[in-house]
Amino acid sequence: MRISTALIYERNTAALFAKQERLSGLQQQLATGRRILTPADDPSGAQRALQLARSLAELSSYAQNMLRGQSRLKEEETVLQAARGVLDQARSATIGVQMQTDMTQRNAVADYLTRLREDLLAHANSKDANGDFLFAGSKASSAPFTAHPTPPPPLQYNGDSLQLMVAIDESRQIAVSDPGNSVFDIGGTNDPFAALDQLITDLQDTTLTGAAYTAAITNGVVALTGALDRLDTVRSSVAHRQAEITAAQTVNSALRNQYQNELQQVESADTQKIAVELQLQQVSLEASQKAFVNASQLMLFNYL
Repeated sequence: MRISTALIYERNTAALFAKQERLSGLQQQLATGRRILTPADDPSGAQRALQLARSLAELSSYAQNMLRGQSRLKEEETVLQAARGVLDQARSATIGVQMQTDMTQRNAVADYLTRLREDLLAHANSKDANGDFLFAGSKASSAPFTAHPTPPPPLQYNGDSLQLMVAIDESRQIAVSDPGNSVFDIGGTNDPFAALDQLITDLQDTTLTGAAYTAAITNGVVALTGALDRLDTVRSSVAHRQAEITAAQTVNSALRNQYQNELQQVESADTQKIAVELQLQQVSLEASQKAFVNASQLMLFNYL
C-alpha cells in the first residue's frame, strides 16, 4: 500500500507540474505575442525562424552596403560634374583666344587657366563624407594628386588603380569608386592637367605666333574636349552603377518584407486562441489541485 500510494502521489505531482508549466508557457506566449519561446515548442518552426533571421541579417547588411555605396557614388557624381564645369570654362576661354595676337589678353587667359587648374586639382583631391579621398583607389587616406612646379612632371598620382567594391547581394559586388589616374587619364591623351599646362605654356610663349600659335591653341581645345569626353564616360558609368544599386535596393526591400512576414507567421501566436486555452488550463489546474489535495488527505487517512 505504501508503494502504491507513493507512485500515485508522484504521478499526480508530475501531472500538476506539467499543467503549471503549460500554463506558464501560455502566459508567456500571450505576454510576448510569440508562439515559439524555445526550440522545443516547435522544432521545425524554430529552425525556419532561425534561417529567416539569418537571411534578414544578411539582407540588412547588404542594404547598409548599398546605402553607403549610393552615397559615395552620389558624392563622386557631384565632384565629376564640378570638374566638368571647370574644364568647360577652360575650353570656352581657350576658344576665345584662338585668333588672339595681343599678349596681354593671352597672359590674362593663361592666368585664368592657371586658376582653373587649381580648381580642378582641388576637385581631384576631394574627400567623401567620411574624410576619405574619392579618387585615391584603395589609398584613401592620402591625397591622390600632388602638384609640382614645371618642368614636368607637373602632377603626380599617389593612389593606385583599384576600385572600392561593396557586396549588394550574395553573388554580386559593385564598384563605388573610380581611381583618379583613370578618371583624369593621367599621362594619357585625355589628361586635362597636361592639356592645361601645355595651353598655359603656349599662351605665355611670346615666340609662338601666326599659324603655329593657332595650331597649338586648336590642339589645346581638342585635348580639353577629349578630357571632357573622358569625364562624361566616367559619369555615365557612375550613373549606371547608381541605377544598379537602386534596382538591387528594390529587390532587397521586397525580400526583407517577404521574410519578415514569414517570420511573423512562424513565430507569432494566435492570442485569441491562446487566451481561450489559458482559461481552460487555469480551470483544469485548479480542479486538479483540489483533486490532488483531496486524494492526498484520503491517502494519509488510509495510511494512518
